[in-house]
Parts: sequence; structure tokens; C-alpha cells
Amino acid sequence: MTQKRLLSASDVAELFGVDAKAVRKWVDEGLLAAGRTLGGGHGHGHLRFEPAVVAAALTRQGLSVPHDLRQAVLRAAEGEPVDPSTGAV
Repeated sequence: MTQKRLLSASDVAELFGVDAKAVRKWVDEGLLAAGRTLGGGHGHGHLRFEPAVVAAALTRQGLSVPHDLRQAVLRAAEGEPVDPSTGAV
């Protein structure tokens, strides 16, 4: 089974140069799409973000998309398998 490498709220916050609380607020306001893991605190899972969604949001804000994120987007688009234990291709 192929699994995608998803980004955490902390990963996204680092890319945007903000606190993870800001990222959670963007999700709550519908400004950034995210999925959730099962479990987690407060009865709802942890946020997880598709690399392509994050790359598009960075581009919309006029920020550069890091090389490794661009590569993750390309690998996902090509359907390249990912090792679920490490997220590595």
C-alpha cells in the first residue's frame, strides 16, 4: 500500500515562519485545507497537510517553496511509492 508523506502543523508553521497556533487558526478559518489523524488531544486528531496544498499556499503568499517540498509534490504527482515507516521514497 502506498502512503503519502504528509506535513504536520509544526512543519507548515516553520515553512511560513509562524507559530503552529497560527496554522491551526488558518485551518479553522478555512484558509488552509488539512486532514486529521485518528486520536490526538481534545477528541480530534493532529492536523496533516498535503505537500501540494502547502506549496500552493506558499506560492500564493509570494514565499519560496523549498526544494524538498517541491520534490515531495512531484513524487506524489507521479504516484511514487513511499516507505510508510520513514516517509522516504
